[in-house]
Amino acid sequence: MTVRSHARILVSILRDDDFIALSPHAQRMYFVILAQKTITNAGVTPWMPGKWARSCRATSEADVVAAVEELQSARFVFFDLDTDELLIRTFIRNDGIVKQPNVLKNALRAAVQIESETLREGLAEELLTLRRADCAAVAEELAPGITERSVTSPARQSKDTGNASLTLVEGFQHPLTLPEPFLEPCGVGDGDGVGEEVLLGEKREGSRARTRVPAREATPSPLSPRCPKHRDVSNPPPCGGCRDARLAFDAAVKAESERAAAADAEARRAEVLAKRAEIEACALCDDRGYVSGRVCIHDPEAGERAKRGIAAAREAVRR
Repeated sequence: MTVRSHARILVSILRDDDFIALSPHAQRMYFVILAQKTITNAGVTPWMPGKWARSCRATSEADVVAAVEELQSARFVFFDLDTDELLIRTFIRNDGIVKQPNVLKNALRAAVQIESETLREGLAEELLTLRRADCAAVAEELAPGITERSVTSPARQSKDTGNASLTLVEGFQHPLTLPEPFLEPCGVGDGDGVGEEVLLGEKREGSRARTRVPAREATPSPLSPRCPKHRDVSNPPPCGGCRDARLAFDAAVKAESERAAAADAEARRAEVLAKRAEIEACALCDDRGYVSGRVCIHDPEAGERAKRGIAAAREAVRR
């Protein structure tokens, strides 16, 4: 395993709504985990809360566990105590690995070595968002049947904004009704997917892949990237009408993407505010929602009910 000498953090993470919604403890822990030397190219590192706690004298192991649980609930990481593994879900994409063919091959080999079913499923979903044939093949190996799913989770969405959590994709559905000419096959080779299709739009640096529209609830667009004259022509000649239609279509796609991203961010903010209100209204838990080292359920009667249930069970055994 190659020992890393530095960590890559995209500055756009500080503008990501999901990351901003995290507590300071969770944000800091995300950076601590990213700075670990032993992260594989697949984004997996051993689960070591004791070691991570020592990165700050004011941090306990319980603080680390609470912060990582928050990161997992927001889908920034996945961890498994049974296999002692932790996955930084968007590591392959955000560390630039997907742009380096040989390094990506190593990452995919490392991916299939993951023991945890939770981590395998999480990484498989992330690999599908890369829309590469080689990544999709490994995703199917990690989580058999995943490529057959066709419903995109409404709870999470792709924003490509940094080390932030990306879309939980369970299939490939687009929010707009896109005509076939709007899909462009990538070339064959280490740097491009084999036989894959990606949406046309703004070009991303270092790749032929183009910006994807987040797959959320949306109304099919009546627009077409072709003018009415050439809409059904397979190889149309240069046409000013097609150019104008394509610009209008791209603008519609971008507007829908922004609307979906804003709706997702608002839903996430509402969820965070609701959880914060529950914590503030509860007299049992601390300001992170924990009581006696466990997540508080904000129910003051729970303890008494449990005691009564245990007493009733013991009485039934005596009889």
